[in-house]
Amino acid sequence: MPNHLWEKLGVGVVATLLVVSAIFVIFTEELVSTFDDFPECSEDTQFDSEMFDIEEIVNIVPLGNYNPPGHTFPTEHMYVEFNQTSSMKVYAPGNVKVTYIGSKEYSEDQMQDWSDYDISMKSCNDVTMHLMHMQLDSELLSKGGAEKRSCRSYETHNSEIEMCQYDSDFWIEAGTLLGTAGNPQNNHFNFDMGVKDRRITNDFIDKEVNEHFLNSVCPFEYFSNETRQEMESKARGWGRAENVINPCGEIVFDLKGTAQGNWVREGTPRNSKTLYDEYGLGLYYDNIKQDDLVISSSSDGGYSYRFEPTDAGLVNRSFSSVVADDNIYCYETGNYPYDLILIELIDDEHLKIERKDGPLSCSESGDLEFSGDVEMFVRYETSPPEWYSTSTEVEEEIGIMVPILLCSLALLISLAIGCSVFRRRGAMKNGD
Repeated sequence: MPNHLWEKLGVGVVATLLVVSAIFVIFTEELVSTFDDFPECSEDTQFDSEMFDIEEIVNIVPLGNYNPPGHTFPTEHMYVEFNQTSSMKVYAPGNVKVTYIGSKEYSEDQMQDWSDYDISMKSCNDVTMHLMHMQLDSELLSKGGAEKRSCRSYETHNSEIEMCQYDSDFWIEAGTLLGTAGNPQNNHFNFDMGVKDRRITNDFIDKEVNEHFLNSVCPFEYFSNETRQEMESKARGWGRAENVINPCGEIVFDLKGTAQGNWVREGTPRNSKTLYDEYGLGLYYDNIKQDDLVISSSSDGGYSYRFEPTDAGLVNRSFSSVVADDNIYCYETGNYPYDLILIELIDDEHLKIERKDGPLSCSESGDLEFSGDVEMFVRYETSPPEWYSTSTEVEEEIGIMVPILLCSLALLISLAIGCSVFRRRGAMKNGD
């Protein structure tokens, strides 16, 4: 092809690249939605189909449950406990895309080995529901290829877990059978239900430590009013305990300048493989008796105490009132062997705590001194880790990077055209 035709073609390519760049700048949000084939999320209901027979549900435990050291911080998912005489069927909560299927095989110290599945589903671009401890339907698994794609193993405080992932990238209709909940053969009569919304960033102080809770939300709020009310009517503690004030529960308790919230042991490695709960300390409100406070610690194999707070003095003081005032605050566990917990807030980033073996009393001044067993916990003000980003940030990055790349390519082609023109004119001049 003659050089002048190449130059005209190049000019056309440059013009096209510049036009596409402009389109990306103007319509980034719409283009992203088109590429990932999810509809945009709105304020309307995200999940509009019933997931299970509400009459089979014994209770739904609100967000914020604790069981240290595995769940030292308030949990970001609810526990759905069902009738032990039934095999609880669970259905797709709407027209959703299955984005993750994983299996877990557990080898626990005091239990027989067992296995179950996790599944994640998206109804729109930003909202994901995650269910854990499921026995998935074979037909659903076959849509994901039924072959393990990758596996990895890790250890928790009391078990070894092999986690495997399956191919999963397909849409299913509302009401599609997902499988059965729990594992009745191993006396697991509950499953976990959590929802994450990438439009939300929870206001934790140390966002590195709380990375997996940053966009966790209340699942109830994403269902239609009727279904939501049915679910909320089941919100209570384990084993049909009393109903709760706030059916959703809460996971964000951090209050800067006070002891209240989530802390991590000083020197804890900060990386994506760290299970921060197992190095954590939580000082927050109970998710069932929601006026009571909880001390939840990963230390000594994990322990937790619940108590009624006071608004004055140094005994059982509300954590929101514990400030860096050089005082040691004393907490009575209230049960044999009457241990004491001593807490002192040093500054915004450092807190001392010690559990002292009883029988002891907060009224005895000699018991209110730290010993060599005192621990230091920290809470730094950090940004979300690199892997975390909201949908808006992703769209902004696409809206910036794609035009830059296209414009750079247009510039390179323009330079090539310019060099070609320059050489052709030089050759013509030399020919003269």
